[in-house]
Amino acid sequence: MNGPGGTPDGSPGAPYLTIQDGVDNASPGNIIKVQPGTYNENVSISTDHIHLVGQGAATAVVNAGNALNGIEITQSVEGVSIANFRFTNAVSSGGGSYAGVIIYGSSPDPRGLEICNNVFVGNELGVAAQNATSPVIVNNDFVNNIDAGVSTGTGSTAIVRNNLFQGNADGIRSSSANVVIDYNLFFDNTQNFGGAAT
Repeated sequence: MNGPGGTPDGSPGAPYLTIQDGVDNASPGNIIKVQPGTYNENVSISTDHIHLVGQGAATAVVNAGNALNGIEITQSVEGVSIANFRFTNAVSSGGGSYAGVIIYGSSPDPRGLEICNNVFVGNELGVAAQNATSPVIVNNDFVNNIDAGVSTGTGSTAIVRNNLFQGNADGIRSSSANVVIDYNLFFDNTQNFGGAAT
């Protein structure tokens, strides 16, 4: 992605120019490799078994803009991973809550959605697992997010492990007492835990 000319077809010589184009043309089992750069996008994912991977540590930046989410998981997915991105600017302009990654669909597989090795900075919410959605959230940095680094809904059994939470309003805010929270580092948040999170 984000490479030299030709008609974009996802090949090394003619990569897709947007993350969404890569997602829309992916088949289960595909790895979508995203080159360094800033992508002013709001990406929607509904395909099982695709892997969205930034090529370098947080050098592929998803800039959501105001009143929009960075990536939306719109329905139940299995075997999806999101790794090595920087998410920023998923903020509200006067109503609603927006997130770097927001998940609306739950998966029957407890490892159906993995969010790992990303940086979430300057969003309203870093990761929002709505309702009973249960992603694995591991090895991410959540820095200076306005409401919370991670927010989980009622019934969620998300796993939140080995993350850094710094300078957020809430580090982790959960409406579920069944979220697994372990081996995280909290520094300089307004409060580390909100709701039922402990």
